[in-house]
Amino acid sequence: MAATVRRGQLSRRSGFTLIAAAVCSFVVIGATGLAVDIGRMYIARNELQAFVDAAAIAATQQLDGTTSGLNRAQTAAQNTPNKWNLNTQQVTNVLVDFSQPDPGGGLNFAWAAAPNPATLYSVVRVRANAPVPLFFISGLAGRNASFVAAQAIGAQTPVTTFRQGLFPFSPFGHLFEIGTPGAPPCGSPMTQGCRDQVSGLIVGNEYTLRWPSNPSLGNGNNGSGSNMCSGDRASGQTIIDIANSAGASERGFIENTAASVSRETVVNDYQSITRSVGDLVTMTGGAMQTIYDALQERILQDTNQAATNASAYFGAPHNNRRVVACLINDGTVVNGNQFRSIEVGAFLLLPGATYGSGGNQAWCAVYLGPYCQGCLGSAAGSSGAYVVRLLQ
Repeated sequence: MAATVRRGQLSRRSGFTLIAAAVCSFVVIGATGLAVDIGRMYIARNELQAFVDAAAIAATQQLDGTTSGLNRAQTAAQNTPNKWNLNTQQVTNVLVDFSQPDPGGGLNFAWAAAPNPATLYSVVRVRANAPVPLFFISGLAGRNASFVAAQAIGAQTPVTTFRQGLFPFSPFGHLFEIGTPGAPPCGSPMTQGCRDQVSGLIVGNEYTLRWPSNPSLGNGNNGSGSNMCSGDRASGQTIIDIANSAGASERGFIENTAASVSRETVVNDYQSITRSVGDLVTMTGGAMQTIYDALQERILQDTNQAATNASAYFGAPHNNRRVVACLINDGTVVNGNQFRSIEVGAFLLLPGATYGSGGNQAWCAVYLGPYCQGCLGSAAGSSGAYVVRLLQ
């Protein structure tokens, strides 16, 4: 009798164990399925974030204040190569819109898909979403897929301080010509032939990076017999007096003249000191063979070495190595050989053959207007300098 009771108890216990094991297995399988589906959603979300981050940067690089710039930005965002679903599928649900900067300096933007006119639109938002299939929790969720989404905001933000990136020459501003006839004031975007109301330089004109030791106007403004760049030569004796005001040996180079350092400042935009708009810059000669060789090397790094103006340069394949950022100074000498910087501007280096190694030859560059670090063309904003950044 006792043996029969024990066998019944064991049978009941075995049955309970089987039920408990079945319930636990169901819970474990459900938890595993939940973890798998949520894990896939988490991975997809990270992949989409990587996509929109890259797309926002690519789009921001294209903005130049024109409708064509907005179109290029749309295309650049849509064609971003990053994929999702473990890098196997293209991201197809992509939305791109634009805004002008927040007047308050914050992140309160007024978005538009196709703003017209495109003036001052320098902020891009890229949004993307994708359906992640649900394999284990579709019954609980009531659907077979769950959408995940991501967004990023890129912008060309103003910058006045550079630790790296400035070219080691400081052209003279033409403040004495602001308000004079001959060139309309620049708006935004700055167009060919307008006069920058901060520096006085005319967009599209050639100005001097390194001055010759004996600048001469030659036979009038046609340039015959002159060793000056055309944009400076048109200003006559006034700009020569400015160039000579610091002495014959101070010719535009503003960096360390040690050979190893000066090469890096020209080729790789190295700066030995941090510079800000408003700082004093000290001029030196810059007529060193090392600097000349470095300038030629820099020009040869560009995929477009032949263009002599902005239209020809940006209208053909290029990699921006001939576009440099220079601190423009006010042209008023202080402390013997120093000038006050007033603006950072973009300049296009000319083909290498136009630069001579002699000390009495001018090195000229085309003034492009605002500089944008990271852009593939001109900046979307007004005069000054900008940098491409992710804001969100």
